[in-house]
Amino acid sequence: MLLADTYIHVKYSRREAPTALARQLEPRVINIAREIFVSDAKLEYLLEDGTLIQRARLFKAILAIIGAIAGYHELRESAINMYDDANRFSHWVIEEFHKITDTSPSSVIYKRTLPTDVRRLYRIIQETDRLNSETLTHRQQYDLQQEIVSDIADLHYSNPNDNGVEVILNNLPRKKMPELPKTVEAIVAVDQRRRKLEAKEVAKGIEGPPREVRRRRRYFHITTI
Repeated sequence: MLLADTYIHVKYSRREAPTALARQLEPRVINIAREIFVSDAKLEYLLEDGTLIQRARLFKAILAIIGAIAGYHELRESAINMYDDANRFSHWVIEEFHKITDTSPSSVIYKRTLPTDVRRLYRIIQETDRLNSETLTHRQQYDLQQEIVSDIADLHYSNPNDNGVEVILNNLPRKKMPELPKTVEAIVAVDQRRRKLEAKEVAKGIEGPPREVRRRRRYFHITTI
């Protein structure tokens, strides 16, 4: 699972080799990751020159993150902690990036601070809380359950060999979600049927950083923290 994903693209006028600049930036990112996250995670670090781009991504299996949780309360707490930690990691990494490169928020062209999977898991918790705490119509309950199905299916698609997705599903309270499938395999089957039955696909713009045509110099390194 992509546990943290920090991407920042800034206007940068200095012509400094990526390797030299990375020697200053990467150790800060590694130290921040070690301070916030559990050990044995894989950190990918990328730095590209020109209009300067830095990306730091941290990977760890969902099952290794949430461990042997017992019930929804612990799952909920783990998901909220993951969301908060990913935000904190990005905030500290970007803060150090600005200090070392002598850039500022006004020079930012594009930035990303949260990975999609962390957003999905956090959304599953929000949707489950809403189902169990609010008085909803049958239609609203159905729609929320479908959103949960979609998010769990997407978690599986991006982490196909991670049994942690099954653990998440097994620890969701089912009193207000009687139609929620009981296995990830069944979740995927429901999601695939929904996709096939959609009469029209909604065209979605791909959100992302501006692309530059010219070839960029880069520094890339993988570390186990």
